[in-house]
Order: sequence, then C-alpha cells, then structure tokens
Amino acid sequence: MSNLLSLSITNFILWTSTAVVWVLCQIGLLLTSTSANAQQTLLASVTQLDFQQLPKKTETWIHMQGSNTVGERLTPAIAIDFLRSKGIQDISVTTGRDQYDKFIKGYNPESGRFVQIRIESYGSSTGFKGLMKGTADIGAASRPIKLKEVDKLKALGNMTSKESEHVIGIDGLAIIVHPSNPIKSLTVTQIAQLFSGQITNWNELGGIDSPVSIHARDHESGTWDTFKGLVLAKKYKLSPEAKRYVSNDELSRQVSLDPQAIGFSGLSSVGQSKLLAVADGDASPAMYPTRLTVGTEDYPLARRLFLYTSQVNRKPMVDEFLSFALGHEGQSLVDDIGYVSLNIDRHPLAVSQDLPDYYREAVDGAERLSLNFRFKEGKARLDNKAHADIERLVSFMNADENKHLSVVLVGASDPRLKNEYAVLLSKLRAKVVRRALVDQGIHRNRIQMVANGALMQVAGNDSLTQRIKNRRVEVWME
Repeated sequence: MSNLLSLSITNFILWTSTAVVWVLCQIGLLLTSTSANAQQTLLASVTQLDFQQLPKKTETWIHMQGSNTVGERLTPAIAIDFLRSKGIQDISVTTGRDQYDKFIKGYNPESGRFVQIRIESYGSSTGFKGLMKGTADIGAASRPIKLKEVDKLKALGNMTSKESEHVIGIDGLAIIVHPSNPIKSLTVTQIAQLFSGQITNWNELGGIDSPVSIHARDHESGTWDTFKGLVLAKKYKLSPEAKRYVSNDELSRQVSLDPQAIGFSGLSSVGQSKLLAVADGDASPAMYPTRLTVGTEDYPLARRLFLYTSQVNRKPMVDEFLSFALGHEGQSLVDDIGYVSLNIDRHPLAVSQDLPDYYREAVDGAERLSLNFRFKEGKARLDNKAHADIERLVSFMNADENKHLSVVLVGASDPRLKNEYAVLLSKLRAKVVRRALVDQGIHRNRIQMVANGALMQVAGNDSLTQRIKNRRVEVWME
C-alpha cells in the first residue's frame, strides 16, 4: 500500500518551475528593452499568457466523513482507482490535520484544474454529523444508522432506504490475542465476560495463569458500536481498565506485543495478532471469519460496511463514485484490502449427515454461493443489500460459465414460531427471492426451493440481531 501514500507532485513542481523561469525571462527582456512600446507589449504578454495558465483552485469532487474502518485504507484505495477511471493524472495521497484526514488529489487535463476527494475517518458517528451539517457528501459507517440519527437526517430523505443506504462490503469483527496465547476459540458470552472484567485471568478459560489485558476501540468508532451491540449488548459494560484506540491497526499492533492481551478489530487489521474462532453459544459451532462465513454473514461477528448519502441535492459525482465502488472493479479492491466483497463466488462445502434428508438431497453436488438473502424485521421483504444482491446473482447466473447451471434457494426462519409457521415463512422467503430472480429474466426451471423452517440456526434466538441472522435464504449452485 506504499503507493497510496506517495507524494506524486514532481510534474506539478516541474511545471511551476518552468512557468516561473519563463516569467523571469520575459521580465529580463522587458528591463533590457529600450523601446517603450516593446515594454508594453511584453508586459501584456506576461499578464495575458502566464497568469491565465497558473494552476486554478483545487476542486473538491467528494467529501467523505465517518468510519475509520472504512476510511483508513478501503475508500482511499477506491478513490484512487475512481479518479484514474475519470482520466485524472498524477494522483497523490496527502494528509491534512493528521493521518485520519486524507486528500486524494490529481490533475484533470480536461478542465486544467486539480481535483480531490477528501476522506476524514474519525468514527462512524462523525459521518452522520457531517451529513447533518452539510459538510459531508458521503457518510461512511461500520454499523447501521441509529434511529435517532435517522430522525435527525429525515430532511435529507429516508436514510434507511436503498436510495440512501449502500453496503460497500462485509467485515468480520476479529477477536485477537497475542500469538503465544493457547486459546483457540471463545463463545460470544466468554468474550463479553473478558471485556467486562468478569473474567480476569486466562486460566479461567484453560489458558495460562496470567491477568487479562483489554484493548478496545474508542467510543466514536463504528467498530466499537458493533462490538458493543453484538457482544456486550445491554448485559455487560466495558471494563474501565480497557485501553482505547482510534485505529484498528494500532490496536492490533499493541495486542501482538502483549502476551496477556485480548482485543477486537476489523478483519483487515489482524496483522501479527492471533485470530480466534467464535461461537454464538455453547450449542453453535465455532467459526473463523472466512470469505464464506463472513460473506454469508453466518459468522457471529460479521458486520456490514456502509456508505450513506443524502437524497437531496446529491452531486452527480457521488452517484458515479457509488456506481464504481459497488461495481466489480471497486469490489475487487474490497477483497484486496482484506474485507469481503459483494462479488459472488462458489465454495464446495461438505453437508453434515445430521441434516434432514430433503436438505441433503437438494444440495447434493451443489456449491454454496458467498451470499445469503436477509429480510427486514418481521417481514418477508428483502433488505437493502438483498435488492443489490439480486442483480449480482442474475449477472452471475448469466455469465457464460454458469448459464447451464441452476440454483437451490433454501429458506430458513427463527424458532420463535411454531414449526408449521416457521416452515411456511421460510418457504415464503424463498419464493420472494425466486420471484425477484424471475422478474429479472431467470427462468423458473433454473430455480429450486427448499423450506427449512427453523432448522440449521446459525445464531441464538435471544436478540433481534441473532434472529435476523437466522431469517435467511441460502443460495447453492449446481
């Protein structure tokens, strides 16, 4: 990533130096000329030609504020390639107030001006504040917008609608320890007990006889908000002994240096620390965050990364940036940075013999696709990401290498309902996805459905977040 931080201003310096030398030469000729008329002609030439060609004020195309998880490396990388796609030359990345204030800048030969994208990454909440104040064109967040923020921003449109809420990628919240720590996996409850200070020594979990050192993100961070919501919930509070960090990378670096440490970070920031597997509960399997488990959001601590935009007076350039970021090229950068993109791929997956015969027969010989369709609370209605995923799945099914293949849609529900209702709702969810695919030209003969009811839960049933994970449609291809 060193190219991201290179200061590519050589051409600008050479151009400016040449202009200055030319001006000085003209002035020299002016001073040595004996003709008053010649002096006036040369002076007019300098004024008319030179100063009109000096660089104009830099034009800010987009100002983004918000999440450090999104803004530290991901969106700067996307911004660089976006500017290149627009024909911008001599692109450089510089910092403003500090390392969390970046300017991605280059020269636009079409307009003769320098243009820039500014990215300030001081935490998800600052993105919503920037949208409210009108200083941000895009608010980046590593958590969903809160209801109180939706209310404050209602003048800009419904921020929970697909017109304003854009999922740019998926991150797995990584639970990390020092490489020498023998612990391999933890439940979500054990993680909460560690970070709240209820478990104070590693030997309580079968580890070494050593006190636990807690490392956590700062309170402005979307990473912290996600951890608080998914792990601590309302039952636990972070220990006052915890060390707090503005940056995922710095937190991970400190954990890798401290044999007693435990911390959490974005998946791309694990660095030299040791990654632990996480189980949603004692009855759930422990999962490492992988491309499949995170992409399907089955991993207990998977989270979406968002870009939020106003529906009022939105710059056309913002829509162009969103189109690039959510397209195949922009999504490839999401993978390159270390997150999980929305691009679809296939994964061979062994099916447990403990599962029902109808399920195993339906997916026998099929490969699991790296997405699940999820639904709005209490409804068989696709959420915002699912709407975009329908288009991606249609393109994937229409690709030359997949045109002869079909998909199996496996609907699932949570166990709050009686079994017959859970089966009915899971079938309804599969039908919703099938209808959306058919509406976009996929033939019904290429779609098989399975209603799985409340079987095969990937999460508990205690919280809304857990229930939403269970309300899904898996996609297999054969």
